[in-house]
Amino acid sequence: MSRKRRHSPPRPLSSYATELAPFLDHHANIRNPHDFWKFHEKYTTLGKTDRSKILNLQFTSNDLYDKLPVLDRKGARIRISRDDFHHFLTSVRVYQDFQQKSKFAKLRKLRRGQSELPIAGYRQEILDKLGGCRVMLIAGDTGCGKSTQVPQFVYQGGYKKIVCTQPRRIACVSLAKRVAHETLTDFKSTVGYQIRFEKSKRADTSIVFMTEGLLLRQAQEEDTLNSYDVIILDEVHERHLHGDFLVGIMKCLLYKRQDFKLILMSATINLDLFTNYFKREKLEVVRVPGRLFPIEIVYRPIIRDPYERKREKLDCTPYLQIIQMIDEKYQPSQKGDLLIFLNGYSEISTLADAVSEYSQVKKNWIVLQLHSSLSLEEQDKVFDYPPEGVRKCIISTNIAETSVTIDGIRFVIDSGKVNRMTYHTSGGVNKLTETTISQDSAKQRSGRAGRTGPGICYRLYSEEDFKNFEIFTPAEIHLVPLDTLLLHMISLGLTDLNHFPFLEKPSEKSIEEGVEKLKFTGALELKINCLALTPLGDALSQLPVDLSIGKMLVLSTVFGNVNAVLAVAALLSIQSPLTQNAYRNTEAQDLRRVLDSNHGDPISMLNYYKEWLSVKQSSVPVKSRYEKGESSKVWARKRCLEEQRFYEATKLLEQFRDILNEANLLSKVAAHGLSSEQRAMRHGELKQLKSLRYKLKNEKKSERKQLKYEIFSGDKEEDETTDLRDVEFRITNDFTRLQKLLNEASADSYKDLVLLKLILTSGLYPQIAVEDEFNSSKTVSERLYHTKNKNYVFLRPLSYFATNPEVLELHNDDIEVPPPGYFSKRPISKKHQLLIYQTILETKKVYLVNTMRMPAIQTLMLFSKTIASNKTLTKFVFDDFLLLDVPFYGQGKTLLMRALKLRHKWKHELESKLKDPSRDFNKKEIFYFIDDLVNFVNTDVNYNIKRLLPADLKEIYTGEPGGVGVNEKNPFEESFKIMQNNELGGVQMTENFTYGCLLQEEWACSIEERVETTPFECQYCKETKLGLSVFKIIQHEEFCRPEIDKPEVETVVVKANSKVFRCDKCGKDLVLTPVEILKHKKACN
Repeated sequence: MSRKRRHSPPRPLSSYATELAPFLDHHANIRNPHDFWKFHEKYTTLGKTDRSKILNLQFTSNDLYDKLPVLDRKGARIRISRDDFHHFLTSVRVYQDFQQKSKFAKLRKLRRGQSELPIAGYRQEILDKLGGCRVMLIAGDTGCGKSTQVPQFVYQGGYKKIVCTQPRRIACVSLAKRVAHETLTDFKSTVGYQIRFEKSKRADTSIVFMTEGLLLRQAQEEDTLNSYDVIILDEVHERHLHGDFLVGIMKCLLYKRQDFKLILMSATINLDLFTNYFKREKLEVVRVPGRLFPIEIVYRPIIRDPYERKREKLDCTPYLQIIQMIDEKYQPSQKGDLLIFLNGYSEISTLADAVSEYSQVKKNWIVLQLHSSLSLEEQDKVFDYPPEGVRKCIISTNIAETSVTIDGIRFVIDSGKVNRMTYHTSGGVNKLTETTISQDSAKQRSGRAGRTGPGICYRLYSEEDFKNFEIFTPAEIHLVPLDTLLLHMISLGLTDLNHFPFLEKPSEKSIEEGVEKLKFTGALELKINCLALTPLGDALSQLPVDLSIGKMLVLSTVFGNVNAVLAVAALLSIQSPLTQNAYRNTEAQDLRRVLDSNHGDPISMLNYYKEWLSVKQSSVPVKSRYEKGESSKVWARKRCLEEQRFYEATKLLEQFRDILNEANLLSKVAAHGLSSEQRAMRHGELKQLKSLRYKLKNEKKSERKQLKYEIFSGDKEEDETTDLRDVEFRITNDFTRLQKLLNEASADSYKDLVLLKLILTSGLYPQIAVEDEFNSSKTVSERLYHTKNKNYVFLRPLSYFATNPEVLELHNDDIEVPPPGYFSKRPISKKHQLLIYQTILETKKVYLVNTMRMPAIQTLMLFSKTIASNKTLTKFVFDDFLLLDVPFYGQGKTLLMRALKLRHKWKHELESKLKDPSRDFNKKEIFYFIDDLVNFVNTDVNYNIKRLLPADLKEIYTGEPGGVGVNEKNPFEESFKIMQNNELGGVQMTENFTYGCLLQEEWACSIEERVETTPFECQYCKETKLGLSVFKIIQHEEFCRPEIDKPEVETVVVKANSKVFRCDKCGKDLVLTPVEILKHKKACN
């Protein structure tokens, strides 16, 4: 009896979505199958459509039917009837028709939007004026469309090579994408961008968006700069240092080239300044109005009692009164949020607490803070929308003036205050002071209320006060140190600094201080009345970083590998990863304690970063699959660390590496090839990560979250979501790369740590501070420190040493008994320390920022610019700042001789590296050099320290040159010709060391007398002599010393934990690890 074969009922087409995806991609050019199947479901439900309006898209169903897949993913046969397939093709045609019409509708909307921009009506005027002039200024208010439209106008006017500069990298990328979209060249190279280490520009690119700094770099390449027909400088009103310098460079170029046009664009601008600056070039001006709704200005000055003492905290009453008035006057149904401008974090926190307390009853305000020290997640909350009947109250610094645009703002309260950072040349202090804003800033602030509808701006000052404000914000060139700018100018051949056409010339004092700092750093020298770069200066000019950071990077390459220097340099270049609550949260403090380093803040930050990388390595991006512990996001939040800073540091670290490679200072190491299995795994991982990134980006674009009244309740929920930054980090860094980062960010051995601190000190010197002599009798918060140019400075409250002061204290056990005949109130010890700091910041107090401790006399001997001594080498003065007594005869002499040799070797290695960056360093020599440096730092010397005041400097020098003949052989540096020092006295023995210029005190005279009356026996020639001075003894010893070469080393590979070992059995000197020493001993025995 035969059985009938039963066929399963046909499956719906949507069940074959996965199998049909390649078919749709190849034959219908549908790249988003998920979107198509959602459309297909609605189309089949509808059942009919007006096919007369479908575009003429034809398919040959017979041919395509044969190209359907045969089997599904489970291996079963795919069963699709011809009728179903015909309906399927019809739905594809309808879907493509819908997509095309959507694109046409978007294009119409795009063109309509362009035509409605205020600047659209000025297109012909711009082109006509540009044709008849060489310099044009377009003064267009915010929102007029100048940044996107002007480059297009110029391109359409027949100019083929156009560059447009922007102050920020993110603006370059976003504007390039927008202009490419508007010109329908998304998939062409007509429009591109170029920022450091990233570009979409090609040879045939016509419009390039570029950062100001990069165009300045191109100023060194004449051919590149000459290739541009039109140069557009956007946002010139911001008056950044690079922007102002670039305007000066362009003015020079206008005289050199007659065939290029310059366009300056700005929102609000000092028209008189620019008109006078380009007077000879006959500047043409085009004014374009903005697109703002009417804004009502209400002046509500705060009346204060003239006899009332200044309050410590912000008076919140005027702000609460305005909020109460908004509640009474405007119904909750009338939408509109409030933006309040304050000057600093403490003021924002105080007002946020007050408004939160006010809104507890009605629960009609959600209070959000906005300042740079917030995490990105917290900052992004200002863009979310509130529930029905609730308004947002955003309390912000001036970051919301121009950098951030928040829609929905109807009310603005302007305090008229801002915290402005200024650099004081006298003390080298960055001072953050509360000051009044400019009229320009006041207009920008009020403009925030009129972007999406009519608004009101309440100004907490009078109209008279407004008229007394400065018209424009001061240019950055008057507020920051100029050393980096001057270095760049000299590298371009602009050595006549006084005659450069600055837009606004900085003060003579600022220029002089910048030149002196470059000389002190060793970047600049004077050659025949002309400033010239040294090899170090030439290398530093190629590195677009701060001078001290650049010096660290260059010096790190001398020692064969950069170890942790790149990581620390990156961490010092960004905002601190510690949040405002870092030292208020005791649980977070306890968790961080294991990572805190008693060497100082830079090493602690390095430990945080290293541990963060380790957490990254042991976790995966999708929360449900975490098996080995918490995510890096949770890890950082628990320790009050801002994870975004570590992402920034990682990018910066790679940029620093690329910078060194670009300057040929760092040899490129060949990447280890992955096995075929590892490549396959990485390919699968990347595919999954990129898919996840695409999904997260689309979610972020499409979803604006609704704010909750209790905004802090969502932390746990947010921690469980996949982080887009984490996914992008893992796309860039696989497991191998993460391991490499971890290895490079480590300073595991003591030798590595000392070397790292020496390199950091070399970059930061002379930024040193010494403790006040009365600190031992003060509380921790009252303890003071002194720098050469700024006295009475405090440790920053977030500093490691502020919370662990015992690390810097001298204990009774550390104090030594002085030798007979010597008396001083200052304690003699081997453990005196200096603080190396990155910057000085003045807010309510003057603080040292990012401090690190170093042994005092060893640091000064190695890095000070000038060393002065007495005849017995028992008293030293360093850089006219610190006086050190070394009362035990012989200790100072030995330490100084070692220091001078190490300085000479350091200089030789650096010059050799800079002269031929590609040369292979001698591993054996570098190993011994590092070993000598570490041993030198650990040398025990008994001494005391005194900070010199200006009055002391008049009394400590002899002022009488001589004591040693100029024709004597120089024991301190044989190649240096001895010279009389007519200013201080004594004789110049090296470039940095002056011998015998300090007055001898009674105890030092006793030592000198004892030395001269005691017979001297040379340890080398065994000859005995009587009546030799200290100098003669040093001279005899140095030139009698036999030349001893470093012992030959058998080992070729020098490992991190290797050390010098002399075998008693075979008599060989070897460099081995502890394990290798044991093996060698066993073999010898």
